[in-house]
This record gives sequence, structure tokens and C-alpha cells, in this order.
Amino acid sequence: MRTVSFLWGGGTLLLFAMFILGLASGSSDLRFTELIDLLRHRLGYGPPLSEELLNKDLILWSIRLPRVLMAALSGAGLSLVGAAIQALVRNPMADPWLLGVSSGASLGAVLVLVSGLSLFGGLSLQIFAFFGASLASGLIYFFSRRSQIFSSTRLIFSGLAISFCLEALTQVVIFTAARKGEVQNVMFWTMGSLGSVESSDLLVPSLALLAGFSFLFRSRTKLNIACLSELKAFSLGLDLQRFRRNVFLVSAALTAVLVSVTGSIGFVGLMVPHVLRLLLGNDYRLLIPGCLLGGASFMIAADALARSFFSPQEIPIGIITALLGSPIFLWLMRSSNE
Repeated sequence: MRTVSFLWGGGTLLLFAMFILGLASGSSDLRFTELIDLLRHRLGYGPPLSEELLNKDLILWSIRLPRVLMAALSGAGLSLVGAAIQALVRNPMADPWLLGVSSGASLGAVLVLVSGLSLFGGLSLQIFAFFGASLASGLIYFFSRRSQIFSSTRLIFSGLAISFCLEALTQVVIFTAARKGEVQNVMFWTMGSLGSVESSDLLVPSLALLAGFSFLFRSRTKLNIACLSELKAFSLGLDLQRFRRNVFLVSAALTAVLVSVTGSIGFVGLMVPHVLRLLLGNDYRLLIPGCLLGGASFMIAADALARSFFSPQEIPIGIITALLGSPIFLWLMRSSNE
């Protein structure tokens, strides 16, 4: 109990520190005292703002705050999905990008972006991304089974193959697009970007993360059981096949919603759960809240780095996560017994 309380307390403090860092970082730096002055002004306290602070006030509330909040949502969601998938396949190298779920969601979203499809109105992007993620999940699950026997190794290789195939199809869609004016924006988006996030983009991802976290938090004991063998899971009363399907569905839906806003950001679901396992162990009663807070903190820090490292030029956040995640993936693959 004390460990759980320390995790929530320490994780919340870390997230708050990263939140302040994210608001302060960028081509126009904000000092902590300026943040306090802008907050006091927004609440109706303090003296009138100078012209310089008025410009920073616009940047803070219209651009940076939505961006930092979306970074927290996407980092938390992708980390939760990665941890859940790793439990189901019993392999620490699994994550939504490596298993093709992100690539499937990207393909569906890009089809909407380059063609202007609006079959489902304002939710067309999220719905097509969900269709793509679900298709990828179904294909991967099908190819990972042989004679009704589930293989985590086969799932990893199936996911990689389908991921590369879907990414190739995404590039075909982009380069054959009729709306050439959208191509540059889409290319930047497919590498993962938070640059175009607005306040109106936050509602659906917030609801999706709340639903996904609630499901996984209630299922934390089942996730611990799912890490055991099929026979042990059955003896403990867990319908593993049904549970896998439910978790894959929730993972696909959450990934699709996040990818439809941020683009495809790889390796987050690989890195964060693995680092937390080194710190907290393999107990999902700790990993689930840890991924929520740790994933959000990590993504805010990565986005701050993407905005500041080559300032005033911004690089896609997917490049930052790939540079950090590739060595971890290679190390995991080298240490794997399979």
C-alpha cells in the first residue's frame, strides 16, 4: 500500500515538473516567474501585462497548453497499450508501433487527410484510424496463431511484417494523392507531430484515455495472470482468449484515437513499460498507474526536446522517440531468450 501511495505521489510530482518544463520550453522561452504572472493574469489577479507578456500569454494558452496536454495524453495512452500488449504476448519487445497497430491507424487517417473523406463528419479521421488499427490487429492476431497455438515470437515477426507493409501503403497513398498541397503536412504528421494540436482536439483523446485506463486498471490482476502460461491462466479461471480479444480491441481503439491526432509515434510503448519494469518490477498493479504517469512525463519531455533542440526549427517528435527507443529495442532483442 505504501509503495502504491509513493508511486502516485512521486509520479504526480514528476508529471507536474515535466508539465512546467513543457510550458516553458520552445523557441520563445518562458521563465517560471513569467508563467506565474500569466497564470495570475488569467485568474484576474496581478498588474496588467506588458506587450511582450501579452504575446507570451497568447502563445502559452493557445499553442503550448493544448500541445503539452496532448503530449501527456498520447504518452500515457501509448505506454498503457504497450504494457498491456506485452502482458498478452509475454514479450517485452511488443508495442503498438512494432505490432503494426499504429501503422494501421496511420494508413486509415492518411486516407482521410489526403482524400478529404467525410463519411462520418468530424469523426471521420478517428473512425478510419480505428478501422485501420483494427484491421492490423486482426491480421497480426491471425498470423500469430498456428494450429490454435498462440506464439509471441510469431506475433512479433508478423507485426513487423504487417507494419512495414502498411507503412509502404501509406507512402503510396501520400505520393499518389490528388491534393498535393496536403502532402507536406501529411509527411510531417506521419513522423509524429504535436505542432498542429488545438484545444478542440483534446476531448476525444481524453475520453479514450479515461476509458482505456479504467479498463486496464480494473484488469490489472488479470494482466498479471496473463503473463503466466496458458494452463496456469486457465486454472486460475481466466478465459485468456476472450481477455486477449478485449485487450486488443481496447488497445486498437485507444491507439487509433491518439494516432489520428498526433500521427505515428514509435517506441513509446516499448521504452516506458520496460524502464518501469526495471524500477517497479512486473506487477501490473504498479505498472498500470506507473505507465499513466511515466508515459505522460516522458512524452512531455520528448516534445520539449523536439521543440528546443534545433530551435527555432522544430523536428517531429517521432524522430526523438525513435532515436531513444531503437537502442532499447536492440538491447531487448539481444537479451531475449527466444
